[in-house]
Amino acid sequence: MEALLYLAKSSLVLLLFYLVYIVFLRKETHFVLNRYFLLLGLVIAIVLPILYIPVTTNVVFETNIQQVSETVSMTVHNQENSVKQDYYSVLLTIYFVGVFVMFVLFVSQLFSVLKLIVRQPINKKGKYNFVETHKNILPFSFFNYIVYNPSNHSPKQLEVIITHEKQHINQKHSIDTLCVALYKIVFWFNPVVWLYEKEIQRNLEFLADKQAVVNTTLAYYQEVLVNSILKNSRSVTLTASFYQSLIKKRIVMLNTSNSKPVSKFKVLLVLPLLAIFLLSFNIKEKTVYQGFLQNKKVFVITETTSDNELEDIKNSINKEGKIKIDFLNLNRESGKITKITLATSPDGTNFKKRMSLKKNKNGKFTPFSISLNNKKDGIVFKDKVRIVKIYDKTLKAKELDVNLFGSEKRRGEEWGKSSDIDFGIRPLYVLNGEKLNKNKINDSTVISLDGEVRVLDKEEGLRKYGKDGKDGVLELIGNAIIKGKKKDSIK
Repeated sequence: MEALLYLAKSSLVLLLFYLVYIVFLRKETHFVLNRYFLLLGLVIAIVLPILYIPVTTNVVFETNIQQVSETVSMTVHNQENSVKQDYYSVLLTIYFVGVFVMFVLFVSQLFSVLKLIVRQPINKKGKYNFVETHKNILPFSFFNYIVYNPSNHSPKQLEVIITHEKQHINQKHSIDTLCVALYKIVFWFNPVVWLYEKEIQRNLEFLADKQAVVNTTLAYYQEVLVNSILKNSRSVTLTASFYQSLIKKRIVMLNTSNSKPVSKFKVLLVLPLLAIFLLSFNIKEKTVYQGFLQNKKVFVITETTSDNELEDIKNSINKEGKIKIDFLNLNRESGKITKITLATSPDGTNFKKRMSLKKNKNGKFTPFSISLNNKKDGIVFKDKVRIVKIYDKTLKAKELDVNLFGSEKRRGEEWGKSSDIDFGIRPLYVLNGEKLNKNKINDSTVISLDGEVRVLDKEEGLRKYGKDGKDGVLELIGNAIIKGKKKDSIK
């Protein structure tokens, strides 16, 4: 998704430059300034989308801990939206097919130009290489080569044409042509790119006309341009050709008075537009996670935590604690964690999976923290929706009685605030496939569980359990004792 987002942002930046050029600069005669403005637009459109304004947010992990059975293994099941993934894959496939087609077309056009040059005798005069051909093509220049058919023009006309093509060479216009051609390969889908290319070509012709007309009369120069309308010769792609379809516009611009110097400052109008773009699309929030539990070390794991950092966290806890940990089932995409499982063991062997976490349906991986408890015989796990103490020893039944999910108020407010669990006020409890009576699950409900808890958000709950699951579902799997205020079992 990030690749498509980059392409969209780059296209938007190019559109900003194109609009500023069309509205404010196109009719001005500052052709050199216009040239660099248009080239700058290509460069900024590539670079700007990858630049971000960093905004740091500090998040402190609270110290209010609720204790849960040593054998609790909770899995946040965040189902991927397969339809969106398929849609993204189709778009990406179409995009790369287009890139391939455009690249093949570019190579074919470049090969045609080079073949036309190398197969003809070359007459070198200073830095210019003159290539005469008998093919029925329009005169053009490509880097230091000027290609023309002498039989299609009178000597006087040819002199004007060659003077024009020399200006393209002197000002290195072939670089502009190749740059926009390469840019068009990557952004072929953007109609602005094709319009942008025409504006670059037109401005290059204006530049060459302005210098070439100095060596002849304006009337005769215009006559040579008009005669091009009668030519049936074909033009060569990727080159600067004297005869272009914009003859009328070139003649109009030749007769236009020079623009006032103050009009050059119009190029600055693009700056506030770029600033708005940065503030709107390129603010990157950097969250700094902090946590302190009675002056003990708290290790925060985010999607960007590296393998070496995970190894350091594991070694630090295993060195100090009586309980040992390991990270299993680690998956990454583009270097970012998408799935990880926390496992524990009393002696460093036969690790048992405890907490399995995945990225949510929005593609985000929720950070979590782990630390040793006070006695260093258990692990304290915390994320945005729950706090869990994990032990690897047998506890008495009394110690297992805990209020796992808190009051209804907390379920509605705290779970609802979570970025990855969309939870309502009255979630449905399901014990080993059997729905529990919602009316008997209240603030004083205590759950003792030896097993696993699966969390379904509103959307998943509604899909699996119908209206009963509209506020989310907590699936309890394993041996559980659920008690109310009077210590009676709830069915």
